[in-house]
Amino acid sequence: MVIGICDDDKIWSRRAERIIEEYGERILLETEVFRFADREELFRYEGKPLDVLFMDIVLENEDGITLASEVNQKWTNCRIVYTTNYLCYATEVYDTEHIFYTLKEQFESKIGKIFSKILHEMEQNHKSLIFTASGQSVALAPEEIFYFERQGRKTSIRTVWGNLEIRDKISDLAGRLPETDFLRCHSSYIVYLPNIKRAGKDTFTMKNDDVITISRAYEKTARAAFTRWMSSQLS
Repeated sequence: MVIGICDDDKIWSRRAERIIEEYGERILLETEVFRFADREELFRYEGKPLDVLFMDIVLENEDGITLASEVNQKWTNCRIVYTTNYLCYATEVYDTEHIFYTLKEQFESKIGKIFSKILHEMEQNHKSLIFTASGQSVALAPEEIFYFERQGRKTSIRTVWGNLEIRDKISDLAGRLPETDFLRCHSSYIVYLPNIKRAGKDTFTMKNDDVITISRAYEKTARAAFTRWMSSQLS
């Protein structure tokens, strides 16, 4: 696993590296750790694509959240773990792709949970979902899917690559898809939770800017499931 630490505090950066390497040794995970003090050092890196980046939110001359947005574009499969001394940024980080947010003082005690989540996501990304579209089998990784929409007798899968039409009913899909990541919020919709950009009173806005209705029948369960998922991102 190729890991980066972007932090201008050299003492903390070295300590985080030690914690990561020691944990990797305990779980028999081979790690290669690189430390970067700022944006310039980070984007000068030309080695293997980073699997994980531990990003400080407050750098001396830069905003770590903005920098994370650039990382999302450069290394699309890089998981961002925010580390900070401040709890007040917890809501701001949701404008960027990330999998964990932790206070630096809790970093060592949280390291097991952090890597459990990283490894779970990497495993999930290798588990494709198989659908039949136009008589052909199509494999999609969960993160490629925004949502499913039932239209008449067909279901449309809205993906990062475009739209696919399948015959599966929403109720059948709900039984097949992983409950931890997919949420039914309407008789006609199932959304992929990590691809929700914003939750409104009765809608979800997806990362492709499509707005999905949360129906009254599913409102209570959808809200509860979304809250649980949000909490898991901060735990």
